[in-house]
Amino acid sequence: MNMTIIKSELYKIITKKYLWIFLLILSLAFSFITLQMKEYTSVKYSFEPFKNELQQAMGSPELYKVVKDNEYNAAYSEIKQYLPSSVIEYIEKYRTVMNDERMGEQGTVAVYLENNLASKVCNYFERKDDRINEISNTEKKIMDLIANGKENGFEYLVQTKILESFKKANFIQLNLGRWNQFININIGWLIPSSTILLILLGLAGIYSDEYVNKTQSSLLTAKKGRQGIFVSKLVAGVLYSFFCVILFQIVCLVVTGYVYGLPYNDISLVSLFGFKLTPYTWSAIEFYCIQLGGSLLTAFVMASMTMFFSVSFKSALLPFFLSGSYYGATFLLAKMINFSGNVTTLFSLPAELSPFLLQSMGDFGAKGRFANLFGLAVPTHYLNIVFHIFIAVLALVFCYRGYVRKQVKN
Repeated sequence: MNMTIIKSELYKIITKKYLWIFLLILSLAFSFITLQMKEYTSVKYSFEPFKNELQQAMGSPELYKVVKDNEYNAAYSEIKQYLPSSVIEYIEKYRTVMNDERMGEQGTVAVYLENNLASKVCNYFERKDDRINEISNTEKKIMDLIANGKENGFEYLVQTKILESFKKANFIQLNLGRWNQFININIGWLIPSSTILLILLGLAGIYSDEYVNKTQSSLLTAKKGRQGIFVSKLVAGVLYSFFCVILFQIVCLVVTGYVYGLPYNDISLVSLFGFKLTPYTWSAIEFYCIQLGGSLLTAFVMASMTMFFSVSFKSALLPFFLSGSYYGATFLLAKMINFSGNVTTLFSLPAELSPFLLQSMGDFGAKGRFANLFGLAVPTHYLNIVFHIFIAVLALVFCYRGYVRKQVKN
């Protein structure tokens, strides 16, 4: 490994003007879409400063009874008497303040806040009851499997794991904050796919450009020299791919934080919208960090694959097309297939091994998915991680052999 070569390779990558143009366009697109939300009443006004008081109020049996009797659709007037006085005073401050009609919102801010709070309270109790019902249904499934003599089967193993996880998971909290917006940075398709596209554009020619620049003969002169160059190019490629991930995340976090504000406190993942049936004990911060780690792993895998294709062809177009096709095809599979239940099947496995699902773990996080690996119930995202580490190692082995042992023909 040679620091001079690493710096040289990084310089060659980051001085490609089209990469910065592409990055600017994507950053502006994300910023434009997100900034549109800043003037909405739902963004400008929040109950998060009253989180502790409201959470304490949720312990009222009378409030729960009112919400349950109204089939989780109680009006603000029906639950008002159970709410903290500070929250009521906060709403009343905006009784004469009108919503911004330019944003398509009618009426006063106070009416919006009343409806919004009533919706959040009702949703809180509905989510709690849904989770209790899911635990009850899981227990019933286990009893049915035992009654049918299937306690040694894979389905029984999965359901018992799910039940154990449900009982260990954190309790549902009232979701008043901004964590869903921050989690959605990676759950959506724009940022994960754009990050990979930028990596492919930067690395597709890392080896094949030697043919274009007529430098392959001088570079491939000595075996020791070739090994040093390979390691240096590998380090440069991985650093660039990690740089792409971190840079996109920083841009998105800054823009999202500016529009929605930073969350006051962490919150359990099970409290976020879309995750009421998650078996995991993660918090929102932990889940974001897990997705970030998955994004870095995916970047490493796609960089390794692209470098392997780059060493195999004299044009940067084919490495870009082949790596992009793999990512794009598995991305479409992951979006097209409905992941119902908790068991990974042979039909759903190709989609669940998509590298996109390491970046965007909404499907894995929302509901536990398990694969049958020699009779063991293995979380499918673990299988995805191991599979792609194997793919990356395999790609780098062939890349090494293709580059170091290549015979140059003038």
